[in-house]
Amino acid sequence: MKFNGTNTTALGLLVSKTTGFFDMPDRGSPVVYDWGDSLQPLLDDEDIFWKALTMTVEFVYDSRITGNTYDQTIAALKAYDEFVLEQTFASGANGVFTVKVQSSQKEQSLGPLTKASIVLYNRLPLFTGVLPTASDSSSSIGGYSFYQFGLVVSSKQNFGGIGELKPSKETTYMSDNKKSDVRGLNQLSLDCWIVGANTADLIKKVAEFKKLLSLPNAKVLKYGGKTKSVFLSNGFKVEVHGKRAAKFNLKLNEIE
Repeated sequence: MKFNGTNTTALGLLVSKTTGFFDMPDRGSPVVYDWGDSLQPLLDDEDIFWKALTMTVEFVYDSRITGNTYDQTIAALKAYDEFVLEQTFASGANGVFTVKVQSSQKEQSLGPLTKASIVLYNRLPLFTGVLPTASDSSSSIGGYSFYQFGLVVSSKQNFGGIGELKPSKETTYMSDNKKSDVRGLNQLSLDCWIVGANTADLIKKVAEFKKLLSLPNAKVLKYGGKTKSVFLSNGFKVEVHGKRAAKFNLKLNEIE
Protein backbone atom coordinates (compact mmCIF):
# COMPACT_ATOMS: atom_id res chain seq x y z
CA MET A 1 0.00 0.00 0.00
CA LYS A 2 1.20 3.50 -0.84
CA PHE A 3 0.17 6.98 0.31
CA ASN A 4 1.05 9.63 -2.30
CA GLY A 5 3.56 7.25 -3.85
CA THR A 6 5.31 6.37 -0.58
CA ASN A 7 5.08 2.82 0.71
CA THR A 8 3.18 2.76 4.01
CA THR A 9 5.98 0.69 5.56
CA ALA A 10 8.36 3.62 5.02
CA LEU A 11 5.85 5.77 6.94
CA GLY A 12 5.97 3.33 9.85
CA LEU A 13 2.55 1.85 9.08
CA LEU A 14 2.68 -1.97 9.02
CA VAL A 15 -0.72 -2.73 7.49
CA SER A 16 -2.45 -5.87 8.75
CA LYS A 17 -5.99 -5.60 7.35
CA THR A 18 -8.11 -3.47 5.02
CA THR A 19 -11.90 -3.36 4.66
CA GLY A 20 -14.33 -1.43 2.47
CA PHE A 21 -12.17 -1.24 -0.66
CA PHE A 22 -14.61 -3.35 -2.70
CA ASP A 23 -17.87 -1.91 -1.32
CA MET A 24 -20.58 -0.33 -3.48
CA PRO A 25 -21.72 3.08 -2.18
CA ASP A 26 -25.32 4.13 -1.64
CA ARG A 27 -26.91 6.41 -4.18
CA GLY A 28 -26.74 9.98 -2.91
CA SER A 29 -29.32 11.54 -5.22
CA PRO A 30 -33.13 11.22 -4.92
CA VAL A 31 -34.34 7.86 -6.18
CA VAL A 32 -37.89 8.77 -7.23
CA TYR A 33 -39.99 11.86 -7.87
CA ASP A 34 -43.39 11.87 -6.17
CA TRP A 35 -46.04 13.28 -8.53
CA GLY A 36 -48.74 12.85 -5.91
CA ASP A 37 -50.59 10.04 -7.64
CA SER A 38 -47.53 8.15 -8.92
CA LEU A 39 -43.81 7.70 -8.33
CA GLN A 40 -41.32 8.29 -11.14
CA PRO A 41 -37.92 6.58 -10.80
CA LEU A 42 -35.07 8.99 -11.56
CA LEU A 43 -32.73 7.01 -13.80
CA ASP A 44 -31.16 9.48 -16.24
CA ASP A 45 -27.41 10.04 -16.04
CA GLU A 46 -27.83 13.60 -14.72
CA ASP A 47 -30.11 12.31 -11.93
CA ILE A 48 -27.55 9.95 -10.44
CA PHE A 49 -24.63 10.48 -8.11
CA TRP A 50 -23.19 8.21 -5.45
CA LYS A 51 -22.29 8.80 -1.83
CA ALA A 52 -18.76 8.67 -0.51
CA LEU A 53 -17.18 5.40 0.54
CA THR A 54 -15.38 4.77 3.80
CA MET A 55 -12.45 2.35 3.95
CA THR A 56 -10.63 1.12 7.04
CA VAL A 57 -6.92 0.36 7.33
CA GLU A 58 -5.71 -1.53 10.41
CA PHE A 59 -2.00 -1.40 11.17
CA VAL A 60 0.79 -1.42 13.71
CA TYR A 61 2.78 1.81 13.81
CA ASP A 62 6.52 1.50 14.50
CA SER A 63 8.01 4.84 15.55
CA ARG A 64 11.56 3.50 15.10
CA ILE A 65 11.12 3.57 11.30
CA THR A 66 10.51 7.33 11.02
CA GLY A 67 11.59 8.72 14.36
CA ASN A 68 8.18 10.37 14.68
CA THR A 69 5.53 9.55 17.25
CA TYR A 70 2.25 7.94 16.25
CA ASP A 71 0.41 11.22 16.92
CA GLN A 72 2.81 13.16 14.70
CA THR A 73 2.41 10.76 11.79
CA ILE A 74 -1.39 10.67 12.00
CA ALA A 75 -1.51 14.47 12.30
CA ALA A 76 0.56 14.72 9.09
CA LEU A 77 -1.89 12.44 7.25
CA LYS A 78 -4.88 14.40 8.56
CA ALA A 79 -3.30 17.64 7.32
CA TYR A 80 -3.74 16.52 3.71
CA ASP A 81 -6.90 17.82 2.11
CA GLU A 82 -6.81 14.64 0.03
CA PHE A 83 -4.11 12.16 -0.92
CA VAL A 84 -3.75 9.24 -3.33
CA LEU A 85 -3.87 5.76 -1.88
CA GLU A 86 -2.63 2.88 -3.99
CA GLN A 87 -3.50 -0.59 -2.81
CA THR A 88 -1.73 -3.54 -4.39
CA PHE A 89 -3.77 -6.68 -3.89
CA ALA A 90 -2.65 -10.28 -4.19
CA SER A 91 -1.74 -11.36 -7.73
CA GLY A 92 -0.51 -7.82 -8.45
CA ALA A 93 -3.86 -6.12 -9.10
CA ASN A 94 -3.92 -2.43 -8.14
CA GLY A 95 -6.60 -0.08 -6.89
CA VAL A 96 -6.11 3.70 -6.79
CA PHE A 97 -8.30 5.90 -4.57
CA THR A 98 -8.35 9.61 -3.73
CA VAL A 99 -8.99 9.78 0.02
CA LYS A 100 -8.70 11.84 3.18
CA VAL A 101 -8.50 10.73 6.80
CA GLN A 102 -11.93 10.77 8.40
CA SER A 103 -10.92 9.42 11.82
CA SER A 104 -8.27 7.39 13.61
CA GLN A 105 -8.34 5.11 16.63
CA LYS A 106 -5.43 4.07 18.83
CA GLU A 107 -6.07 0.68 20.40
CA GLN A 108 -2.89 -0.28 22.26
CA SER A 109 0.72 0.84 22.66
CA LEU A 110 3.78 -1.11 23.72
CA GLY A 111 7.08 0.73 23.58
CA PRO A 112 7.63 2.00 20.00
CA LEU A 113 4.69 -0.02 18.66
CA THR A 114 1.10 1.22 18.46
CA LYS A 115 -1.82 -0.86 17.23
CA ALA A 116 -4.33 1.41 15.52
CA SER A 117 -6.67 1.97 12.59
CA ILE A 118 -7.68 4.84 10.33
CA VAL A 119 -10.92 5.38 8.46
CA LEU A 120 -10.42 6.89 5.02
CA TYR A 121 -13.06 8.89 3.16
CA ASN A 122 -13.31 8.38 -0.60
CA ARG A 123 -15.40 11.42 -1.57
CA LEU A 124 -15.97 10.59 -5.25
CA PRO A 125 -16.03 6.84 -5.85
CA LEU A 126 -15.03 5.92 -9.38
CA PHE A 127 -16.39 2.91 -11.22
CA THR A 128 -13.40 1.91 -13.32
CA GLY A 129 -14.45 -1.58 -14.38
CA VAL A 130 -14.55 -2.21 -18.14
CA LEU A 131 -17.61 -4.21 -19.11
CA PRO A 132 -17.18 -7.28 -21.33
CA THR A 133 -19.28 -7.82 -24.44
CA ALA A 134 -22.86 -8.47 -23.31
CA SER A 135 -24.05 -12.06 -23.46
CA ASP A 136 -27.63 -12.57 -22.34
CA SER A 137 -28.94 -15.77 -20.75
CA SER A 138 -31.78 -17.09 -18.58
CA SER A 139 -29.92 -15.69 -15.54
CA SER A 140 -28.77 -12.19 -16.43
CA ILE A 141 -28.91 -8.50 -15.57
CA GLY A 142 -28.73 -5.65 -18.04
CA GLY A 143 -28.10 -8.10 -20.87
CA TYR A 144 -25.05 -9.63 -19.13
CA SER A 145 -25.09 -13.26 -18.03
CA PHE A 146 -24.42 -13.92 -14.34
CA TYR A 147 -21.63 -16.22 -15.57
CA GLN A 148 -19.72 -13.25 -17.02
CA PHE A 149 -19.29 -11.84 -13.52
CA GLY A 150 -18.81 -15.20 -11.79
CA LEU A 151 -22.08 -14.33 -10.03
CA VAL A 152 -23.87 -17.02 -8.00
CA VAL A 153 -27.14 -16.33 -6.14
CA SER A 154 -27.48 -18.37 -2.94
CA SER A 155 -30.93 -17.09 -1.92
CA LYS A 156 -33.58 -14.54 -2.91
CA GLN A 157 -36.39 -12.64 -1.16
CA ASN A 158 -39.40 -10.53 -2.22
CA PHE A 159 -39.57 -11.82 -5.79
CA GLY A 160 -43.35 -12.04 -5.46
CA GLY A 161 -43.71 -8.97 -3.27
CA ILE A 162 -45.35 -5.60 -3.88
CA GLY A 163 -44.35 -2.18 -2.68
CA GLU A 164 -45.65 -0.81 0.59
CA LEU A 165 -48.78 1.33 0.29
CA LYS A 166 -48.00 4.89 1.38
CA PRO A 167 -49.71 8.28 1.09
CA SER A 168 -48.20 10.56 -1.50
CA LYS A 169 -47.67 14.27 -1.04
CA GLU A 170 -50.25 16.81 -2.19
CA THR A 171 -49.60 18.49 -5.52
CA THR A 172 -51.15 21.44 -7.33
CA TYR A 173 -52.00 19.11 -10.20
CA MET A 174 -54.72 17.51 -8.06
CA SER A 175 -57.55 20.04 -8.17
CA ASP A 176 -59.39 18.66 -5.14
CA ASN A 177 -56.14 18.67 -3.14
CA LYS A 178 -56.73 15.18 -1.81
CA LYS A 179 -53.91 12.81 -1.00
CA SER A 180 -53.83 9.68 -3.13
CA ASP A 181 -52.34 6.37 -2.04
CA VAL A 182 -49.48 5.04 -4.13
CA ARG A 183 -47.17 2.11 -3.61
CA GLY A 184 -43.49 2.47 -3.01
CA LEU A 185 -41.06 0.37 -5.00
CA ASN A 186 -40.80 -3.30 -4.16
CA GLN A 187 -37.21 -4.16 -3.24
CA LEU A 188 -35.79 -7.49 -4.33
CA SER A 189 -33.03 -9.00 -2.21
CA LEU A 190 -30.38 -11.39 -3.53
CA ASP A 191 -27.63 -13.01 -1.46
CA CYS A 192 -24.77 -13.19 -3.93
CA TRP A 193 -21.28 -14.53 -4.40
CA ILE A 194 -18.76 -13.56 -7.05
CA VAL A 195 -16.11 -16.19 -7.69
CA GLY A 196 -12.96 -15.50 -9.71
CA ALA A 197 -10.25 -17.73 -11.14
CA ASN A 198 -7.78 -15.98 -8.80
CA THR A 199 -7.62 -12.78 -6.73
CA ALA A 200 -6.93 -10.53 -9.71
CA ASP A 201 -9.87 -12.03 -11.60
CA LEU A 202 -12.12 -11.60 -8.54
CA ILE A 203 -11.21 -7.91 -8.27
CA LYS A 204 -11.84 -7.48 -12.00
CA LYS A 205 -15.26 -9.15 -11.86
CA VAL A 206 -16.39 -7.14 -8.80
CA ALA A 207 -15.32 -3.89 -10.53
CA GLU A 208 -17.19 -4.86 -13.71
CA PHE A 209 -20.36 -5.71 -11.81
CA LYS A 210 -20.26 -2.43 -9.88
CA LYS A 211 -19.74 -0.56 -13.16
CA LEU A 212 -22.87 -2.14 -14.62
CA LEU A 213 -24.96 -1.28 -11.54
CA SER A 214 -23.73 2.34 -11.56
CA LEU A 215 -24.94 3.01 -15.11
CA PRO A 216 -28.15 4.99 -15.76
CA ASN A 217 -31.50 3.49 -16.80
CA ALA A 218 -33.30 0.42 -15.54
CA LYS A 219 -31.79 -3.04 -16.04
CA VAL A 220 -33.69 -6.15 -17.11
CA LEU A 221 -33.17 -8.87 -14.49
CA LYS A 222 -33.81 -12.47 -15.53
CA TYR A 223 -33.67 -15.00 -12.73
CA GLY A 224 -35.65 -18.01 -11.53
CA GLY A 225 -37.92 -17.95 -14.55
CA LYS A 226 -38.98 -14.35 -13.90
CA THR A 227 -38.14 -11.15 -15.78
CA LYS A 228 -38.17 -7.83 -13.92
CA SER A 229 -37.13 -4.23 -14.54
CA VAL A 230 -34.79 -3.10 -11.74
CA PHE A 231 -32.25 -0.51 -10.63
CA LEU A 232 -29.87 -0.06 -7.71
CA SER A 233 -30.07 2.63 -5.03
CA ASN A 234 -28.76 0.81 -1.93
CA GLY A 235 -25.06 0.09 -1.78
CA PHE A 236 -23.59 -3.08 -0.33
CA LYS A 237 -20.62 -4.26 1.68
CA VAL A 238 -18.41 -6.87 0.07
CA GLU A 239 -16.94 -9.59 2.28
CA VAL A 240 -13.90 -11.27 0.77
CA HIS A 241 -13.57 -14.98 1.52
CA GLY A 242 -10.17 -16.47 0.79
CA LYS A 243 -8.45 -15.40 -2.41
CA ARG A 244 -11.17 -16.07 -4.99
CA ALA A 245 -14.63 -15.34 -3.55
CA ALA A 246 -16.64 -12.34 -2.37
CA LYS A 247 -20.07 -12.26 -0.72
CA PHE A 248 -22.66 -9.44 -0.61
CA ASN A 249 -26.38 -8.76 -0.36
CA LEU A 250 -27.82 -7.05 -3.45
CA LYS A 251 -31.01 -5.02 -3.06
CA LEU A 252 -32.69 -3.96 -6.32
CA ASN A 253 -35.70 -1.69 -6.74
CA GLU A 254 -38.38 -3.20 -8.96
CA ILE A 255 -40.26 -1.03 -11.46
CA GLU A 256 -43.77 -2.30 -12.14
